[in-house]
Amino acid sequence: MKGVNVTRTDYVEIYHNIFEKHFNGITYDQLNKLEDKSIPTVGIHRSGITLGEMGIWAGALLRELGFMPVITPVSNEEIAQRGINIAPPQSFVSL
Repeated sequence: MKGVNVTRTDYVEIYHNIFEKHFNGITYDQLNKLEDKSIPTVGIHRSGITLGEMGIWAGALLRELGFMPVITPVSNEEIAQRGINIAPPQSFVSL
């Protein structure tokens, strides 16, 4: 059988590691360790829309403007369930 005992590369984890390395801010986990509490914080959603070069660029811009960018944690079951719970119901009308 092909693929048995083959280690697969987790490209999502690699991407998040690279993003966090170059993000000019802090992760949500580090928020309580922020030494200067007087710096205003701005949350940046960790989603496909805001990540990539735009997330890194936004972090650098916000930092330059005097804010502390904070990236949200990686999604897990709890975060997904919270999103499902607050999402508005959608209804479709067929024509």
